[in-house]
Amino acid sequence: MPDVILGSDTNPGGRRYNEDRVEVQHVTNHSGLRLAMAVLADGVGGEARGERASQLAIDTFFTSLRQSEGTDILALMGTAVKEANLVVYAEARNLGQEGRMATTMVAAAVDPDNNLFITNAGDSRIYLCRGGKLVQLSRDHTFENVMVWQGKLTPAEAAVHPEAGKVMRVLGIRDELQVDVGVYESTTEYGAANRIGLEGTKLRPGDSVLLCSDGLVKHTPATDTELISPEGIARVLGSQEGEKAARAIMSTVLGRIPVGEQVDNISLAIMQIEDPTRAANLAEVRRQEALAEMGAQRRRMVLTGAVVGVPLGLALIVTLIGFGWFYTVVRQEAGATSTQLAQVALAALGDSQTVSAHTATPKPTDTPQPSVTPAPSTPLPPQPTIGSGEVAQLYDGETSLGLIQDDSTELIRVPPGESRYLAVTFLRGEPTGPVADRDGQVFLAGGSQVQLGLVTNKVFQLNLLPGTDLFAQTGPYPRGVELHLADTSLVVVAEGCMALSYVDAGSVAIDCYSGSCQYRTELGGSFLPVDEQTQLTLAVGQKTPSPAVKIPLPDHLRYWNLLNITAAGAADTAQCQVPNAAATLSARVVTAAAETQRADTPTPEATFGSAGTIPPDSPTPGPTDTETPVP
Repeated sequence: MPDVILGSDTNPGGRRYNEDRVEVQHVTNHSGLRLAMAVLADGVGGEARGERASQLAIDTFFTSLRQSEGTDILALMGTAVKEANLVVYAEARNLGQEGRMATTMVAAAVDPDNNLFITNAGDSRIYLCRGGKLVQLSRDHTFENVMVWQGKLTPAEAAVHPEAGKVMRVLGIRDELQVDVGVYESTTEYGAANRIGLEGTKLRPGDSVLLCSDGLVKHTPATDTELISPEGIARVLGSQEGEKAARAIMSTVLGRIPVGEQVDNISLAIMQIEDPTRAANLAEVRRQEALAEMGAQRRRMVLTGAVVGVPLGLALIVTLIGFGWFYTVVRQEAGATSTQLAQVALAALGDSQTVSAHTATPKPTDTPQPSVTPAPSTPLPPQPTIGSGEVAQLYDGETSLGLIQDDSTELIRVPPGESRYLAVTFLRGEPTGPVADRDGQVFLAGGSQVQLGLVTNKVFQLNLLPGTDLFAQTGPYPRGVELHLADTSLVVVAEGCMALSYVDAGSVAIDCYSGSCQYRTELGGSFLPVDEQTQLTLAVGQKTPSPAVKIPLPDHLRYWNLLNITAAGAADTAQCQVPNAAATLSARVVTAAAETQRADTPTPEATFGSAGTIPPDSPTPGPTDTETPVP
């Protein structure tokens, strides 16, 4: 089965009842045919009649398909639609609702070779999103279109007919139904479109198929505005996947419903071919949203400053006038007093300089000793059960600061001098194994500013602001972590262990400890490797990095201390090959001191004048400077 990503969502919109039904499934029939399926039905009849019609139609469709024999996909789908029509028609007759209980239906199937097949009855729709453009594949079965297909009206005559928008083909009205399998991407003719549909449409990596009820695309009744544009839908489908994409489209639509508008039910289903560039696209979308929000904040600050600043400025002017008057009145008395104080201060300064000249002694140079934070002796406490929509947990040391939702836009800010540990959850439920087997791990140094982005079962994404200094261990994620630097096109990916310092907004340093580390400097560009145990420094905005070097000792020291704040990080020091740089540095300090002591001891052959003393004009020998080698 191809990796077809499925998602769906439905909402009553402005109505009391939701007569829409939508279902996405992976289906295998009795012949072993495997299909990714999406079916959507928009019930007609009001209240329980429309709801029952759409639910019966979808249930019957999937039952028919699972119990079917054969491998002719369109034939099987057509039979399933016709059986759904008969079931709804019989139910309407049983309830005495003939002609008043019906539903539309659109269905899409993707086979193991990524070929798309569609069927349609009514005015629900199927779209293909490819290369950032949304194209309608189905054709509404309205009076306008049907009359043109049948040759009874010209397109111009049909367009102005009073019943132009009336739906002509639905399930449940008659015991017979003609199923449309046409693909109308390049033609409006019924016969030509159905011939194209019989061949199937080959999907490419990154393609998305959208099924929707008419409530998603038609204008609001009172204000005549669209709830979401085709470009808006395409942006979401190009940057998000499955359930997240469906929820993102739905949330946009619901947020744009005018107050008091009685809009129709809204439903959609999504089928997507996997594409690794969606994560990078999402980062760019969120970067643009963040920049827009920053601009809005600046405008609000300017407005607030104008409102508050003018009264404060007037108050300041009045205050300055008062101080000026006060200064004029008391200036003579203050001048006499200040002269006396100045004389006393000069005398005291002379005395202190005299004492300093006679009593100061040389102070030995202080040798900085590395600070090592001991690893905690207690293991990381078990995380609470991770529920639906919760993808990470933030810690201050071993203390949990709370769970993070997958749709959270909150920025994680680490106060200077502190640190944070972010566990990105891979397996749901109570923990059953070591932390490293369960989570992707991110250790954040003070001053870091990070936003958790897309999280799937294959990769997790972080958006970084300047000031960030982090260490990541990607755990069970097969595609690791993606790091997107704000206000740049630089993307760093890693599968294993890596550190990244984005403290300076003008440059970034990448330390690859183990596994696979790569980077790219522009959207759509090729990823370039970073070797293990090396550091690469990039100037933001430039394509060519500085030559790679071995990871410097100060970085080892910094990240070893950062990791050892938690038990999970202490375990990672061995797994990620992060050396105990403090011990190495201490050993080098001891060695340097010993060499210094040997250099200060004169050899028997050394003479300093005829009497073995230091001549008056000879400089006093000092310790020999020993350069500490950098690995």
